[in-house]
Order: sequence, then structure tokens, then C-alpha cells
Amino acid sequence: MYETSTTTVVGSLQSSNNPAFQDQTTVNEIIALTSPVTGGVPDTTVVIQQTTLSEGSSAPAPAAGTEITVLTVTETATSGDAVVIGPTATKNVPVVIIQGTAKVDVTLNDGATTGGPAVTATAAGADAPVIGAQRVVVAGAGESKFTIADAKNTKLSLGTGNSTVVTGHGVDTVVAGLGNSTITGGNSDYSVVKLAGTASNYTVAAGTSDVVVTDKITGVTTKIEKIQYVEVAGGDALVFAKTATEASIATLFEVALGRTADAAGLDYYYDLAKDGATLSQIANALVKSAEFGPRALLDDTAFINSLYQNTFGRNGDSGGMTYWLGAMHDHGISRADIIRSFAEIHTLNMQGTHSPGATALEATLVGNVTIVSGII
Repeated sequence: MYETSTTTVVGSLQSSNNPAFQDQTTVNEIIALTSPVTGGVPDTTVVIQQTTLSEGSSAPAPAAGTEITVLTVTETATSGDAVVIGPTATKNVPVVIIQGTAKVDVTLNDGATTGGPAVTATAAGADAPVIGAQRVVVAGAGESKFTIADAKNTKLSLGTGNSTVVTGHGVDTVVAGLGNSTITGGNSDYSVVKLAGTASNYTVAAGTSDVVVTDKITGVTTKIEKIQYVEVAGGDALVFAKTATEASIATLFEVALGRTADAAGLDYYYDLAKDGATLSQIANALVKSAEFGPRALLDDTAFINSLYQNTFGRNGDSGGMTYWLGAMHDHGISRADIIRSFAEIHTLNMQGTHSPGATALEATLVGNVTIVSGII
């Protein structure tokens, strides 16, 4: 075990050939976990423990105060057995870095039964809880199996080897896409998978209870079960809704706010729907949000046209504009209910059914929502 400075740690991470450390967000999360601020003064000393492991060896428990444990895994030339890394080897260490090409079987369990701490942030146009990472784990280059058995919010960056992951009870993020992987959500509904590139880089094949996302260029596959949100670049996402109602909730973000639903906000509104909130009530909540504020200043014509752009990627046609303006002016239909209607029409089109009165499906549907009835 030794101590070093935060500056040295940052330099070492950024000069590493591990792709995980090319993501500045991951580096920032590691520094946040290892350099806490007390009384406005950051702790710039990081305590690191290094251990080399092979098949059959047992990793020692980390020394008290260890902030980063570096586990270098090796294997014999004839053995294909995994290096087993049990909970003791990583207990209460906020950053776990695995190095080497050996196969590993890792179980993470600090005994935490609840995630947190919660950070108040504006998500999804409403004040929703956003939970930060309490543990960062970076895989090596070999084949890997990870089981997160507690509720500590974990960010896991997978390597280039094939991987199997079961997330835990907290808010977990699995960064995948370098090797083929199967990722299964654990006992919470809040896990997220993160992939590089944009949604257009991937094909999505939905089964009854899982989804296979394939990189069009590399052919790498990510099989996803019991997880509803895949974050990609540019604030975009692949959303896997269990029902048409969930699909419409996800689409409300595009319609009302002109953006993809964020994971925290989507979970927030999915939970409200499970507790009995209607689509109209959720649309009304978005309309009352601070994020919607500038759109509330649009005149009715500009407002309706913005819904066409946000939902179908086109300007409103004459007949459609007349219909919706008439609904507002002649029948007193609220903006929230018109937003709800656009979201429901989007979902109908996604399912291959055009809305009543329409003669054809929309050519373009904004967003990347897929209904997978058994996903959760």
C-alpha cells in the first residue's frame, strides 16, 4: 500500500492504454471518490493497494483506508480457469481497477442495502433524484463475469473481452461495447447500459424478454435483459418500453421538450405511472416544468408546429395544423393533452398503426423507443 497525489493518479490514468480512462467522466468520478472535499478543502492524497492474483490464489482484504485497489490478474499457459475475485478483495474500496488478460469472476458486495447519496438535480423537466456513483470498477482485457450483489451505485467499465454482468440493487451503469457482452439487470429497475457512438451506429433486435444491440461497424453485440435504457452519445438513448404506455411516456420528452428522455427522469415518471399517474398527468407535469418554460411562450401555431418537428421531424401539414388549432380554440383542449395525443400517435405509428383519421404511417418517427413486453 502506498500514497500518492491526485495529480499523479490523473496522469497515470490518462496515459494508460485502457479505453475506460479515455472517458474524462470516468476519471472525474474516480477523483471525486478518492479526493473528497472537507470544509472546502480537497484531500489530494490517494491511498492505493496493488495485488497480483492467479487462479487459486486469494486476494487479501484491502488495508483500512484504501481508496484504489489495483488487481493484476495472471493465468498459466494451460489453464482456462477464471481468477476468482470475491467480495473480500474489494470490500469498501471505492475504486477497483483490474489489469491483465486473464479470465476473471468478480463478485462485488460491500453489504450496502440502499444506494445514495442522492443529489438533487433538474432531470426530465422536473426535480428528480439523480444518484451518483459510489463505486467505480474498471475491467481488464480478458473474459469477465461480474456480479454486483449489493445496493452500492456502481459504474462498471467493461474491457475488450467477452463479458457477463448481473447488476445489483442500486443505480448501476455498465459501459460496454468493446467486447461481446450479456448484461442482466438485478433487483432494481434503474440500471443503465452505456455505449459509444450514436443510435444510428447500432441495430436493435428485440426478443420477448431481451434485446440484442449490434454495432454496425465492429459487429460487437450487447445482449440486454431487465434493463430499459441504453445511453449513447449526444444525449441520445435507446429506450426499451414494457408497454405502449411506457413508450408514450418516453416519447413525451421528445414531444414536449425536444430531447431524449434522460434515465433518471424516465425512471421517475415510470414509477409515477406504476403508482397510478396517467399519461395526461405526466404530460401536465412536463408542461409545468422550468425546462418547458420557453416553449410556453410560443403562440399556438408555433407551438403546434414545434410538436410536429419534435415528434415526426417535419412541419405540420395544413390539415393537421387546422385540426389541432381547432381542438385548442374551439374545444378548449390544453397544450398538455395535445402533447399527450402526439405521444400516443407516435406510439401507434411505431406499432404499425396510424392514428384515426390518418391515411398512412408517418415517414419519420423521432426517437429510439422499442416495445419489449418482457424486458422487465
